[in-house]
Amino acid sequence: MARTRLFVGTSGWTYDDWQGPFYPEDVTGPERLAFYAQKFNTVEVNATFYRLPTANMIHAWNRRLGAGFHLVLKGSRMVTHRKKLADCDEALAALLDRVRDLKRLKVILWQLPPSLHKDVARLE
Repeated sequence: MARTRLFVGTSGWTYDDWQGPFYPEDVTGPERLAFYAQKFNTVEVNATFYRLPTANMIHAWNRRLGAGFHLVLKGSRMVTHRKKLADCDEALAALLDRVRDLKRLKVILWQLPPSLHKDVARLE
């Protein structure tokens, strides 16, 4: 039987309340992700739900994360909540184009609004 690798992480890493209980006092700002990646092997990037990551963010994530670490990006709300999966080719292409150089991208998580009911035709 093949071994299953378990990925453990949280939704986000930039919480000020974690300073002290999790992050040492001298680990701040941009250093937090590198420290986090020493303790966990994945994280959900929730910010991508609200806006596309900048080129600088992509570069920083690539620089700070090692080969064993995986990013889970939350898919754009433009696709799920505003377009409701219809006529969203442009928004989806913009996201995929922006993250194409993100080396540690493992999953794009699509959170659908509770009001969006099953519609097979919408998915075709």
